[in-house]
Amino acid sequence: LERFLDDIRYQPTWRAEADRAADYYDNRQLEPSVIAEMQSRGQPILIHNLIAPTINGVLGLEARTRTDWQVTADDDSGLEVAEGLNFKLNQAARICRADRAVADAYAGQIKSGLGWVEVGRNNDPFRYPYRVNYVHRNEIFWDWHSQEPDLGDARWLVRQNTVLTDAPEVM
Repeated sequence: LERFLDDIRYQPTWRAEADRAADYYDNRQLEPSVIAEMQSRGQPILIHNLIAPTINGVLGLEARTRTDWQVTADDDSGLEVAEGLNFKLNQAARICRADRAVADAYAGQIKSGLGWVEVGRNNDPFRYPYRVNYVHRNEIFWDWHSQEPDLGDARWLVRQNTVLTDAPEVM
C-alpha cells in the first residue's frame, strides 16, 4: 500500500496543464491577477476564444458519426447469438445512457487529454442493473509504469471520489 501511495504522490504533474487546457475551452484564459489589473485600469476584458469553436466542431463530428455498438460472430454458427447479444447490448446502452457517458469522456479527451467511463452494477434493485457514468480525470490515478495504452498491464488503478455526507436529502 505504501508503494502505491508513493506512486500516486510522485506521478508527473500533468493535471495542472490539463486543468489549464480545460479553462481555455471554458473562456477562463486570463489569470485572475491580469483581470484585476485590467479592471483597475477600466480596461474591458476581451477574450476571443478560438479553442472552443474548434473543439465544438470536433465534438459535433463525433456525435454525427456515432453508431450503435455491435457484436460480431466469428463464424456462421454464432450469427443468431450475435444478433441476440446486439439487441441486449444496445438496449442496455440506451437505458444506461452509455452514449452520453462516452461522449462526455470523449469531450474530456479532446479538451484536456483524458476521459474516463465507469461501467458498474447499480445498487438500486428498482433500476436497471447496470450504470454507465463519466468520471472526471482528477478522480483517477493509475500505474504510470504501464506500457499498454489500455492499461492492460497496469498493476493498479485507483478512483478517489469525495462524497458529501452532510448534503441535504433530496426527495
